[in-house]
Amino acid sequence: MKKKKKEEEDRVSNLPDEVIYHILSYVDARTAAQTSVLSRRWRKFWSSLTVLNFNGSSSPFQDASHFLSFVDNFLFHRNQSSKVEVLRLDLVDYDIEEVDVVDSIIDCVTPKDISHLSIEACCVVQSLPTLSASRTLTTLKLGNISTETSSFNLASLEMLHLSSCRFELRDVEVLEPVTGCPNLRSLYLHDCHYYGKFDKYRIRAPRLGLLSIWCLRVDEIFDPDCVIELSTPSLRSFSYSDHSDLYPFSTLRRIRALDKFSINLGDWETVITNFNFSLGDREGFGFTTKLNQAEATHLINKLAQLFQAMGRAKSVSLSSQVVRVLSKFCELLDDRPSPFTRVKTFKIINESSAAHLRIPSIVMAYLAGASPHFSSYRRPT
Repeated sequence: MKKKKKEEEDRVSNLPDEVIYHILSYVDARTAAQTSVLSRRWRKFWSSLTVLNFNGSSSPFQDASHFLSFVDNFLFHRNQSSKVEVLRLDLVDYDIEEVDVVDSIIDCVTPKDISHLSIEACCVVQSLPTLSASRTLTTLKLGNISTETSSFNLASLEMLHLSSCRFELRDVEVLEPVTGCPNLRSLYLHDCHYYGKFDKYRIRAPRLGLLSIWCLRVDEIFDPDCVIELSTPSLRSFSYSDHSDLYPFSTLRRIRALDKFSINLGDWETVITNFNFSLGDREGFGFTTKLNQAEATHLINKLAQLFQAMGRAKSVSLSSQVVRVLSKFCELLDDRPSPFTRVKTFKIINESSAAHLRIPSIVMAYLAGASPHFSSYRRPT
């Protein structure tokens, strides 16, 4: 029995260093630190890890102060000559009272050649400008934070993911959040709230390939006067989702070769309310309208603007709500040029009832009439 146990111990001890480091990159930092009791050889691994996972929800800490004390001690006692290539910090389950706790962590890892930084924390963050000194950071994910940094200047950044973030800013005419990120490839703006007035939200990113916008808000509300300007000539995939609202869109540079375009307005009842609809059942579209001509034209114009901007898309996905609007006011599509010149497939997303939706020929002609490549229209099953 002792011989077998010794063989098992030797088997673990004989693992190459790079294998052990790889294994520990998948566990939280607390577990990694606990491996130091296995043997003298293992003591070096936790302190030289280049991938650090601080997950408050998976670690049995009594409260935020105990967890943050562990994080602070871990960073202080690790091998200071080792890089920190990846740091993931999840504090979303805790109420953070120390206002500078995340700032101190950012200040600590910025000089360490970090390439991936992920922070989920319900707190104020002030040190984001410090990251501009990094020449290695390629991925930045921020969730639930509040900050006065509304524009990012990160020359090496390739992916920016902002989720449920709150941005305080002074009133400006044009807000350009990523102009200082010339190498950005992917941008996610999900449930982001901006507190301050601006007329244009300009996304200028020459290499951006993927853009996802979901529920963008200004001062907690939808601002119908705010225009989203795109200067993204390399865009390959764009998705826009909202409970009810659609911003006006314009393009400063033509999008050359878009592969996928998706628009999903999910809460049809809210859309109806916003545009003076009353629910009912008429003409098979599920509503009776009190929308006047000017309001209908305004709504169709905003859709047409976005379609025109995404006109090079090969695959187009529309929510059933968007299709119903186009179908109900199809007479407003007369004499409008067909926007999608390269589309091959259309797909209706959302709602099981959309399987029975019939798109009038005038709407299909408007959507796909200019594309010699159009081959299929797919309804949900």
